[in-house]
Amino acid sequence: MSSASSNQSVVRDGTEYESVYPSGHKDQDSPGEDRSPSASSSSSTSEDVEKIEIEGPDGNQALESVVGADGLRQFIMLPEWTVHRFTSVIRERHFSTFRTNFQIPDYIPIRLPYVSERCYYDGVEGVGVYEQVLKAGLRFPLSTLHRELLHYLGLSVTQISPNAWRVFIAMEILYGAMSNGERRLTVREFLHCYRPDEIDRSRGLYRFASRSPLLKVIFETPDSNRDWKSRYFFLEGDRWMNRPGETEYMPVDTTWGIINQARMHPSCLFLFYTPVLYYVRILTVSLCR
Repeated sequence: MSSASSNQSVVRDGTEYESVYPSGHKDQDSPGEDRSPSASSSSSTSEDVEKIEIEGPDGNQALESVVGADGLRQFIMLPEWTVHRFTSVIRERHFSTFRTNFQIPDYIPIRLPYVSERCYYDGVEGVGVYEQVLKAGLRFPLSTLHRELLHYLGLSVTQISPNAWRVFIAMEILYGAMSNGERRLTVREFLHCYRPDEIDRSRGLYRFASRSPLLKVIFETPDSNRDWKSRYFFLEGDRWMNRPGETEYMPVDTTWGIINQARMHPSCLFLFYTPVLYYVRILTVSLCR
């Protein structure tokens, strides 16, 4: 491994990673200096932020999400989110193969979690990534379409479940194939067929549910990867957000969010006419044969 890549993959030789910390880092349970803010933490003044009120089921305000002038959310955490219940079981012997297996470029720093480090918390350095998301086909740096999906939903990349990524990526590939490469799937076309739905037993995480049986394209997804929430590692920095050569930098929010379901209603997608239904019907017939 080159010196450049060895500095980017935080792997300790000759010792168990769980028992050591990188220089300058402390056990999360011990008091000390505050961690440096992540890219998603905003220090903007009240004049520079936008406040979004999210209503609960009873109509009362349940949460206020603050978006800074840079378009990124300030940290929020709900006690019912499932991320509280899991720590990573990934060990160095597995971690050392991730960069090759999942085509993670050397210029994107990756690291194992510290002892008892959750996938998401206040002051987290980098963004947690579940191994199953990469097995589902997601790759870093993110594509423009995948960034647009996260921006529209107002979610972190970690909040979209592996099977949800499978549905989105499969539809993206099939849509391009059925149009002979002449068209590419858009976020609004996808959301015309599917809607994001919070997983009841995994609060804070989302799946994609078809809006009707006629619009369902992907019929089978794995149901045996039940331990995926305890298999994650971290990407550091921000070079995983955009691909080299892109002229317009689009930051991706690493702070978790809550979907405003009113914005997900089909009437808000402005799809007065779209060829997506034509391709969906062809895909559905083809996949059912």
